[in-house]
Amino acid sequence: MNKHTIEIWSDIACPFCYIGKKKLEKALVDTGAHDKFEITWKSFQLDPEIEYQEGVTMIKSLSSRKGWSEEQTESAFAQVKNMGKKYGLEFRFDKGLPANTIYGHILIHLAQQRNAGNEIKEKLFRAYFTDGINISSKSELVTLAASIGVTEQEVTDALTNEQLLSEVKQDILEAQQLGIRGVPFFVFDRKFAVSGAQPDEVFVSAIAKAME
Repeated sequence: MNKHTIEIWSDIACPFCYIGKKKLEKALVDTGAHDKFEITWKSFQLDPEIEYQEGVTMIKSLSSRKGWSEEQTESAFAQVKNMGKKYGLEFRFDKGLPANTIYGHILIHLAQQRNAGNEIKEKLFRAYFTDGINISSKSELVTLAASIGVTEQEVTDALTNEQLLSEVKQDILEAQQLGIRGVPFFVFDRKFAVSGAQPDEVFVSAIAKAME
């Protein structure tokens, strides 16, 4: 039997994408449909120009951009942290390091060739939001990839692979063509979509609709 499909446009640097992933996974388990859907991760970059700066955390970065104190910035992040806690996520904005996500997206495309896209996406989210890892660092990506059985040489080759970079750019272009302006964005069977980290019942309803 052919599986239903869920294509998810998201960025590693997007906390609501991490929460949305957990909401979808919970809904798939709650509806007993986790083995009936195939998930494909699609690339999206919220800030294609951002570069890693040593010692600059997410708190410091947003404080600087907004002209806020670090306490004000912590307060602004509080709602996201509380939402994450409900799904077992620990957001460490005081530790997280803003960085360009393009290499991470290439790694996800590589992992999807081995049916490990979901696994590496989870590891990248955790590295970025909880462990304070610079995900634009090739050596850090090599370490993450090793945990799913991808060798250092394979990662090195992937990061200079024009085909994989082209696939990432194609995802981003497709998002523009579909009018996707924010992520996460979930497309079910190419028929209907759910935009954002919606309440749990919205995902349950979307899964039921796709299976009808």
